[in-house]
Formats: sequence, structure tokens, C-alpha cells
Amino acid sequence: MGGDGTLVENAVECSIEKALNIIGGGKWSFLVLRELFEGTKRFGELQKAINNISPKALTDTLRHLERNEIVIRTAYPTVPVTVEYSLSEKGHALHKILKEMKLWGGLNGRNIRGCLNSFCNIFNVNEPFFMGKR
Repeated sequence: MGGDGTLVENAVECSIEKALNIIGGGKWSFLVLRELFEGTKRFGELQKAINNISPKALTDTLRHLERNEIVIRTAYPTVPVTVEYSLSEKGHALHKILKEMKLWGGLNGRNIRGCLNSFCNIFNVNEPFFMGKR
């Protein structure tokens, strides 16, 4: 490692890139994970829960996540076959990271006022402490 810390910085960048490649990097992967954090789902349930996702995009996303051991696909011998998707241990390990991303998006997204209004309504508060006066 050089005195300027470049080896450590490059290792971190490489790790971030690896993580994004495993997850898939696209918005569909994150939305599928969001749904599976709530529990096991069937294909149709995922498709209904994720707005505007095509069957092909959902299939491709689930296959990618399965190949990378994030999602477990369980097929039951019924007619027609019943398939359920759930998170592996590796997939569950992403929960904390994605919760932080959700919080960050809520705080820094374009529609911050709408998100904060929802927050205030849910928790019956006038204004979150970090916003100050309007």
C-alpha cells in the first residue's frame, strides 16, 4: 500500500463493484429484494407488487439473484407447478444496507416533503425534529 492509501481505496471500490454486480445493480433487483424482505412470494405476487415490471424483466432479475445465491427458488410438484421465492441467508444480510438506502432516499429524494408528510401522518407528529420550522 502506498502512503496515500490508494490500495485500500481501490479495494473498497472493487468491493462496492462486486456487491453491485451480485445484486444486479438495476432497480428491479432492489425492488424484488424489498418485496422478499416481507417474506416468501410467488411470481405473480412479485409482479403485482412491483409496478411496471414485465414478466421477462422479473424472470431475468430472479434468475440473476438465484445464480448469485441471494434468492432461493423452490418449486413444488403441482399442476401447474407452484414456484416460491425467498431470500437466502446471503439475501437477508442485505436488509440493513437496503434499509439505510431507503432512509437516505427518503431524506434526499426529490419529493422529500411528500415523504415527510407521510411520516408525520403515520407517527402523528407535526414536523420531524430534523426539519425545523416551515
